[in-house]
Amino acid sequence: MNLAIFTNVSKPRIAYTMDFVFRFVLGINITIIKHESSFCAFVGKKINYSGHSVRCHCLNIIPSGLLNEDNIHKIDAKVKKSKNLHHIQLFESEEFDPFSTIFYLISRYEEYLPHDKDQHGRFPASESLMYRAGILHIPIVDQSIEWIRKSLNEFFPSEPEIPAPGYRFSPTYDIDHARAFLWKGWKRSIGAAAKDIVFGKGKQLRQRIKVWLGQMDDPYDKFDDWDEWHQSLSLNPVYFWLIGDYGPHDKNPDFRHQGFRGIIHQVSQSFPVGIHPSYASFLKKEKVREEIQRLESIIGCRVEKNRFHFLRFQLPLSYNILLELGIKEDYSMAFPDTIGFRAGTSHSFPWYDLKEEKATQLIVHPFQVMDVTLKNYLKWDRAQSKEACTKLVDSIRENGGTFTCLWHNSSFDNEWEHWDGFYEWLIAYAQDGSVSKS
Repeated sequence: MNLAIFTNVSKPRIAYTMDFVFRFVLGINITIIKHESSFCAFVGKKINYSGHSVRCHCLNIIPSGLLNEDNIHKIDAKVKKSKNLHHIQLFESEEFDPFSTIFYLISRYEEYLPHDKDQHGRFPASESLMYRAGILHIPIVDQSIEWIRKSLNEFFPSEPEIPAPGYRFSPTYDIDHARAFLWKGWKRSIGAAAKDIVFGKGKQLRQRIKVWLGQMDDPYDKFDDWDEWHQSLSLNPVYFWLIGDYGPHDKNPDFRHQGFRGIIHQVSQSFPVGIHPSYASFLKKEKVREEIQRLESIIGCRVEKNRFHFLRFQLPLSYNILLELGIKEDYSMAFPDTIGFRAGTSHSFPWYDLKEEKATQLIVHPFQVMDVTLKNYLKWDRAQSKEACTKLVDSIRENGGTFTCLWHNSSFDNEWEHWDGFYEWLIAYAQDGSVSKS
């Protein structure tokens, strides 16, 4: 299936946005045409994205002008609703332009503008236009693509119909603490036991001692349980391993520990794995390189997937570091303190470097919900979390895309005892939707 797009300018933002919408998401070929006669002679579906009238039947979308630009500047963006869709109005005279909304969000334009960072140097949800408008839970990029798809099918009923994008589920895991009580070395272990005594954590101390004595399994050793769940639901999860040096925010076992290396290698034989650059490696290319090399020495092959620890990254610096180090896919695109669609979409997309005004080879895989966001940041209970996750999954099913969640093996200990069964429910509902929502 082919589609023609008429535009009177040739700009990288236009080519990138059209490529994402039509090739990447909808899976159809496009031809960008600059001459009206050639455009009108084209046989097939057509979009006029020029701002000028043309003498042939086509879907007309008037450009806002954002995709014609090649610089970054402050924009007084507002969330509006027209054609029953939320969209972002960038300029006062702008009409409904779904392509500008899509580009503004997936390029993360607002993250290049002046903003207040949080205590970890991150772009916080509170600085996001969609968060302030109360619509971060709505995939407005995906809804815009669905509007474009349906409009084209209605405008050209005699042409082959563009099918809706499918739905899929992708579970992912961050292994920040491979074990709760084991593999820590005697100094860390004795210090942790002393803290249990000082702070009156008798239950945890008894559990710690039982694990040391081999009387019970380490509570963070969930890999066999997960394997059973994955096999029963035909899932292919991605695991991200923190193997940086020990520090205040980086507390996994030493990467040289044979038990730790063994479990990493074991998992890598069955599922994709990626690097989880340490908190201390933030914006430090050589430190990230060292950690990648450590993981490669354990799994015996190239590392091409990444998710930043603490979701601690800055654009464009962090993504350029990944590209320079040979990383091809990033899974960090979400906010740590709330759920939803940081880039407005559940679809994977190529990263567009706004500083250089070019599309890159780095593929960004956004996710929508993280375990500690529900319990620790939002402080929701199981019922609130189930309701919110159900709405997220259902909205992605409705518009097409990928529901991706982030879970930790450390989210099954004593502090999570009231959440027993929640994750099993989530992956079952996300995979086939046949389990109860309640």
